[in-house]
This record gives sequence, C-alpha cells and structure tokens, in this order.
Amino acid sequence: MADVTEPSFVGDWRISVTSKNAGWSQRVVVTNTEAGTLTLSGVPGASLGVYRSGQTQWKLRTEHNDGSSGWEPSWLQPASSIAGTRYEVGVASEDITTDRSDRDFDDLVIRLQNLGVTAQPVPPFAVRPQTLQAMPEGIFEASFGGYFMAVRATNTWTQTWPPTASVGLTDRCRAWLAAAGVQVIDQWPAKDQDALRQKVVAGRVVVGAMPAWDSRLIYFKVDVANAAVRWSVQACGRGTPSSRFKPQESCNEPSPCPSCPAHALLRLLGMHSRRP
Repeated sequence: MADVTEPSFVGDWRISVTSKNAGWSQRVVVTNTEAGTLTLSGVPGASLGVYRSGQTQWKLRTEHNDGSSGWEPSWLQPASSIAGTRYEVGVASEDITTDRSDRDFDDLVIRLQNLGVTAQPVPPFAVRPQTLQAMPEGIFEASFGGYFMAVRATNTWTQTWPPTASVGLTDRCRAWLAAAGVQVIDQWPAKDQDALRQKVVAGRVVVGAMPAWDSRLIYFKVDVANAAVRWSVQACGRGTPSSRFKPQESCNEPSPCPSCPAHALLRLLGMHSRRP
C-alpha cells in the first residue's frame, strides 16, 4: 500500500499526542533535528518541541511495538489546516500495516503546530530619515532624536503569506523599547512611506504575499531622544550603559527565549483563515 510512513517538515514545530486507541505501545520519532534524533512517548498529552533552522528538512514517523517484533513504522495520514497565523498538521496513524488492517487510522493521533511566522535574523539598525543612510554600527544616537529602525523580516511560516499580511512590533518589544526610553511612532506621513517604498497602517508594515523563507527590509519609526542607554548585550537581558542606544545584538539563551527582545521583535498580523 502507498500510505506515507515518514513525512518531512521544515522549521520549528511542537508535536503533541492527541489520542491513542491501540493495545500496542506507540511512540513518535523525529530525525535530523538540531538536537539529532528525538523520541516522544505515545501517551496522550505528551509534547515535544522540534527545532531546525532554515530550510533543512527533518523527518517524522510514528512507530508501534507488538511485543515481539520490536519498533516498526506505522502508516500515516497527515492533514494540514491554517486559521489566521495558526498552522497545524494533524497526523493519524495505523499500526497494522498488512492486509489485515482495519484502516481506522486512530491508533495514535498527533498534532504538529508550527512555531514560526516571522523571524528577525539580524539586529535592527538605525537609518537617518534625512539621508536614508545607515548609522555607523547601526547605533541610534540620542542627540539626533528620530530614526527609521530598519529590521530584516524573514517569512519562517513555511507557507506564502497572504496578500493582506502585515508585520508589526510585539507588545513585549514595545514595552522593552519604552523601558529604554524609546518612543515608537505609529503615524507615518505619506512622504515617509513613499521614501521607503512601504505602506504603513496603524504602525504595521504591509508586506503582502511574501514567499516562505524570503526576507525583506522593513522600517519602523522611533524617537530615541530620551534613550540614555546603549545595550551591548553578550547574554540575554544584560548590558552595559553608555551615551547611545543600540538594540539587542545577540542572545545566547535557548531559542525561543521567553524574555529576550531579540526573539520578541516581530509579529505577523492581517492573516486570514484558509486551507491549503
């Protein structure tokens, strides 16, 4: 029979065991992840984060053990769904892989939820509005006041964004910037939008149907006149003060870090429900 036994995925996902309706032991095995080969027990409620940067594929299979033949691969039936920015794949499995199979595909049912929508692969940097030139080292000099904050946004959703997609700053990023004395300016005059060839609605940059893994430089407006701290970060949340402001440069914490602005900068908005 031509049922799938080992589908491939790219990017970061969370695997959760939804249900088990089988007398035999069940498990989930993933290979070629950043952590190597991982195994998840086939117990409802069990979950596992799987991480793989870029477009390198990792593979998934479910296995069953009848108590005499050891672990063997099951047949799989994946089905994907998209609602807003929530992209999930349900995988149902059948552990009797012979002509005796009842083909009910309920022996082990798992759900995969995509963890990435957009990523910021490099630190933001300062651009002078008057000249549209980047500042040396990307630093925001407080004495100059207003800047465009340039951010490279990458589509890590593994699907093409819809035409209505827009990208904005997360609430956590805005709070972090405000705590550092940085004001985010959401109102853009037409001349600034024309100069940067981007459309901004309520502080969000309209990016449209960007293909998976493509990147684009987008801009937010900030005023750093009251920012008296430059963060030269070597580890998450720690820095040394000086007279200039600089966004977080790096983070040595495991990804995704729960408190790091480097992992909290962007969010994708304006997505609409659809099925592939």
